[in-house]
Amino acid sequence: MWLVDLKDVAFDAEDILDKFATEVLKKRLESISQSQVQTTFTRVCNLIPTSLNPSNLMFDVEIELKIKAITERLETLANERHELGLSEVAARCSFKINETSSTVNESYIYGRDKDKDKIIQLLMENRPSHGDEVLVIPIVGMPGIGKTTLAQVVFNDDKVNTHFELKAWVSIPDDFDVKVVTGKILESATSITCDFNNLHQLQIKLKAALSGKKFLIVLDDVWNKNYNEWIKLVAPFRGAARGSSVIVTTRSAEVANMMGTVECHYVNQLSDEDCESVFMQHAFRSKTIDANHAFTELGKKIARKCKGSPLTATTLGGNLSSQRDVREWENVMDFEIWDLAVEESNILQTLRLSYNQLPPYLKPCFAYCSILPKGFEFEEKELVLLWMAEGLLEQQSQKQLEDIGHEYFQELLSASLFQRSTSNRSLYVMHDLINDLAQWVAGESCFKLDNHVHPHRRKKKKISKRTRYVSYIGGEYDGIQMFQALKEAKSLRTFLPLKHSRLEEWSYITNHVPFELLPELRCLRALSLSGYFITKLPNSVSNLNLLRYLNLSWTDLRQLPESICSLCNLQTLLLRDCFNLEQLPSNLSDLINLRHLDITRAHSLTDMPHGIGKLTHLRTLTDFIVGSSGIGELMKLINIQGVLSVSRLENVSDTLEASGAMLNKKVGIDVLKLKWSFMNNQSHIERAKDVLHMLKPHKGLAKLTIKCYGGTSFPKWIGDPSYKSLVFLKLKDCANCTSLPALGNLHALKELYIIGMKEVCCIDGGFYGNACFRPFPSLEKLHFMDMEKWENWFLSDNNEQRDIFSSLQQIFIVRCPKLLGKLPENLPSLKHVLVKECEQFLVTIATLPMLYTLEIEGCKGHCLERLYICNCDSLVFITMDQFPPLEKLEIQNCPKLKSIANRLHRNTSLESIQIWNCENLKSLPKGLHFLVNLKEIKIIELCIMGCEKLVALPGCLHDLDSLKELEIGYCPSVQYFPEINFPDNLTSLWINDHNAFEAMFNWGLYKLSFLRDLTIIGGSLFMSPGKLGKMLPSSLTSLTIQNLSNLKFLPFLGFKYLTCLEELSIYNCPKLSCLPKTGLPSSLLELYIQDCPILKEQCSKGKGKDWLKIADIPYVEIDGKLIYDSDYED
Repeated sequence: MWLVDLKDVAFDAEDILDKFATEVLKKRLESISQSQVQTTFTRVCNLIPTSLNPSNLMFDVEIELKIKAITERLETLANERHELGLSEVAARCSFKINETSSTVNESYIYGRDKDKDKIIQLLMENRPSHGDEVLVIPIVGMPGIGKTTLAQVVFNDDKVNTHFELKAWVSIPDDFDVKVVTGKILESATSITCDFNNLHQLQIKLKAALSGKKFLIVLDDVWNKNYNEWIKLVAPFRGAARGSSVIVTTRSAEVANMMGTVECHYVNQLSDEDCESVFMQHAFRSKTIDANHAFTELGKKIARKCKGSPLTATTLGGNLSSQRDVREWENVMDFEIWDLAVEESNILQTLRLSYNQLPPYLKPCFAYCSILPKGFEFEEKELVLLWMAEGLLEQQSQKQLEDIGHEYFQELLSASLFQRSTSNRSLYVMHDLINDLAQWVAGESCFKLDNHVHPHRRKKKKISKRTRYVSYIGGEYDGIQMFQALKEAKSLRTFLPLKHSRLEEWSYITNHVPFELLPELRCLRALSLSGYFITKLPNSVSNLNLLRYLNLSWTDLRQLPESICSLCNLQTLLLRDCFNLEQLPSNLSDLINLRHLDITRAHSLTDMPHGIGKLTHLRTLTDFIVGSSGIGELMKLINIQGVLSVSRLENVSDTLEASGAMLNKKVGIDVLKLKWSFMNNQSHIERAKDVLHMLKPHKGLAKLTIKCYGGTSFPKWIGDPSYKSLVFLKLKDCANCTSLPALGNLHALKELYIIGMKEVCCIDGGFYGNACFRPFPSLEKLHFMDMEKWENWFLSDNNEQRDIFSSLQQIFIVRCPKLLGKLPENLPSLKHVLVKECEQFLVTIATLPMLYTLEIEGCKGHCLERLYICNCDSLVFITMDQFPPLEKLEIQNCPKLKSIANRLHRNTSLESIQIWNCENLKSLPKGLHFLVNLKEIKIIELCIMGCEKLVALPGCLHDLDSLKELEIGYCPSVQYFPEINFPDNLTSLWINDHNAFEAMFNWGLYKLSFLRDLTIIGGSLFMSPGKLGKMLPSSLTSLTIQNLSNLKFLPFLGFKYLTCLEELSIYNCPKLSCLPKTGLPSSLLELYIQDCPILKEQCSKGKGKDWLKIADIPYVEIDGKLIYDSDYED
């Protein structure tokens, strides 16, 4: 607790020091902008304080009192230190874990057969090594993933025992010592206790023991990064028999790369099934699983929570093996690593070793990562910018902060504390166990808000005045209730909402946050409101003097307040995807510490603020918009790196001005986009080629896009083979060009996009580079789109087949209506072909051996996954035997269709069936229930619309356990809905049918305990409000009521139990006169009211009787207008 108090005081002291520094910087800037009589040097000297006395800097009394309070707290802590007997120790502490051995019980091991076989194959190869070096195989992975276990099963394999004459197993201590390890190897190899205390004698003895023998040595859990120590250790290994090998297990990729002579073998997470097997084996041990059937479902859930970690599965299984109370098993679902006592588990013990091994400068960065939600995928740059904003990067001479941050990030990645995402290799993720470790380290300083209340869960942590960093996964609507807890965190430094991957549109947040809560958090360094529908930022943002990171990406801001330019500490300003942002603040150049300005896709901007060239620290400027200030300011921005787009190039007045941009000197740019907006006269067109010639970039460029270029031909530098790093090229909407540049000589080019080149009629040998023997050797993706006049595609001047596109994997040809001929032959690597709206083009697949995806539409001349049948007036019957296994079947507007096969045989891939407006359809196929096969087979959606003669749904509907979504509408002939027809697992139900509606309520809609989304479109059906309320499932999160013409009020009794309801939509209920008397559920985040004139009046802003019932809902829309918009009229 003493350390926690000390950490809290350190935070507060740092806040005060930063405020001092900010005040000095502000006064310096004010002085520079005022009178020019005094020299800048004199004015700055006059501002330098002679001491840190607050009165000398004219700080207010409040600051002075805070300094006094901090001093008193430090004195108290100093006294407590002596009372507690605390003393200084070395910064690095050694944390010893249990020593491992080679013995293992293989009956407890699952899912490692492929890993084992791969390692053994390497051992058996007897591959020659450099000189007399031994083979060293590194096994790498995060803590608890099973590296040691894998080494054990390899070590004890019968083939391995036969293959090696001598084996040794050594558990390496974290404080690596060559003499100690050498002695351990000697003892393990000879089974003789070693009495030597001299390294020389030890190594002579070990060399003699190994000489001429084929040996296998396992060095388990190595941390040593000192190459010289490693060289010393392996010196006695020389002279052993060919094929001698060493297996090294380590958490560090850096260690593995230093020691290994072959590629690292990374140990991945277990599958859910294998993790479940490990858990069950330990949880039930000698008992049979069948005898404990009541626990098996809980066991599966617990195993999934282990996220592929065998250590976690083993520990939790072992702890639960003696528990026969279901409640104890349920509690484990809420498990965190610090819940287990050290004596019960070595999970925390194992993880802590990874943390303790980190150098001191990395530990705060790792602790900060506790704000990342479990499973959240993040970018390296985003995390580095946050570290930088929080002052966690130690400044070093001759190094930029971002480069230091990159080194920190790579160290954490190397230590297996970060992992690359399996879904996107440019993103990273922390395993849940590592996330738990970070939370344990961070303690009260980090807190993750939860916008979903789970009343059954035990709360582990609460927000407090010590909390400095807050994050949360934003919902679609985030109401005031969610942020009440932040009242305690007055010294908050990070406010970080993170976007849920499933949210593809704006989210909405209560106005309380930007206008009331945030301006009071004066210690904020990092603030994000990204993804929220915010049209205005309050001027009070200027109160946040310490702010260094501001993310307003994907908001609806039209402009930023000028007051933002007073944030003199601001380093990062992100305005990505602010499509409606019309201008940047005129005094943007006052942000003298700004390093990153991201205005990607801020398409409404037409100019850059004057003086932007003064921002010489800028490293990121994603778009430079040429306007009234010209392109010359770009010359001064010498530190620009990464992505740069130069747009509105038609505003460049002369070629000399273009050369002043000096793009050939900006070697940090990896991605360059050169864009014109329009060419409204001949002078623009004639000048375009000269301008493009002068904008020639440096030779190390990786990606280039040229858009709306108006010249008739391209300058020679495009296609110059000296651009040896260019991997991506896009030429788009260059409408006046009649030919393509010679691009075949770009030997590194992997992706080429030719789009909207409307005047190109022919592609011939010039495109490939006539002198090039093997053009496009690395090209993998080739797209031609919107080539209106393109007719001929020659592979050479005489149209002979050449060794072209040998690496091509994907080709798209779209909307090239005049193109003749066919695809080139001899494309040995081609996998994906899409040809669309090319009426004259022939597609053949006989010569494409690697092809697995073929999409053809509107062409001459099929791996089918989706079948879409639409507007087939004569279609009467479909037999599914004609098609390969489908994933999706959609049928629309087939008026004569009567049936879809008599029976669906066990189609193991069908996921979705949709049938729309087939008025003669009389029956659905039998055998629907055969489409569900454990976890692999799921029907997730069944949609039946406008089938007037359909008389019944299939009786097997209830057997579709995986059916989640059901839509029924406009099927008037369906006569009955027996109880058996509705699967219990439905999560979404859409009903627009009189018979279906009434039958569902009579059956008992409340029985669908998993139902989240319900839409009722009732026509003229009368339903009493009381009945409507009582029949609704309490699990609902979204409810839509439409066309209930007799509905007069919403029932209190019904809505009282809808405690999870987040979205309510009421459409076309003309008699509805009020909302429930006691209000709507507090969980409600969005409310839509349309064509309900009486209710609209009652909800009138500020004066309607029901206004107070809706005032705190984040998003309220009435008749298509958001009531919080400035242009909303009552």
